[in-house]
Amino acid sequence: MLARLAKLLRPRQQAPAQPLPPHYIGAKWPREVIRVRIEPSPFEGEIREAIGNWNAVTRPFGVRIVAGARTRNHRIPARRDGESTIYLSPATPNFADVDVSRRGSTIIEADMRISEQRMAPLTGSRRRIIIEHEVGHMLGFGHHDGPEDSIMHSRLPLRIAGITDFDRAAVAAVYSRK
Repeated sequence: MLARLAKLLRPRQQAPAQPLPPHYIGAKWPREVIRVRIEPSPFEGEIREAIGNWNAVTRPFGVRIVAGARTRNHRIPARRDGESTIYLSPATPNFADVDVSRRGSTIIEADMRISEQRMAPLTGSRRRIIIEHEVGHMLGFGHHDGPEDSIMHSRLPLRIAGITDFDRAAVAAVYSRK
């Protein structure tokens, strides 16, 4: 009886923390709710779907991306204005890209620029995949050369269907740490 009681009172060993994924940029959001303003865009459906897909992955760790209401006056957001924005930009040479502002290991803002001209000819599902990839950058992940079906793979092949178990494990490794 005493041995059983001693076993119950012994401190539990915690499972070892998962190693940080190599494509983690070293900064994450400090708060549970990440607010992102979406400027008017023909790709709003794909943007909201991509955000929803990431939310399904991050929600167990208390992180949630909230897409704000569309604004009437389109403006190019100022870098480091403390407000994350997804907007159209004719100056973007890529399909889309993200500018992450950080202070040490804390992301303070992440702005995504989308090229309407380059994205328009693509199918809706291909646009969603590209935007989902960019939202991964907004969450603090860079490119990697690991599993080719990962949404954050450096070459984003055409056969990617979306967020994979590899991506989910990366989110768990980063956002489960307090």
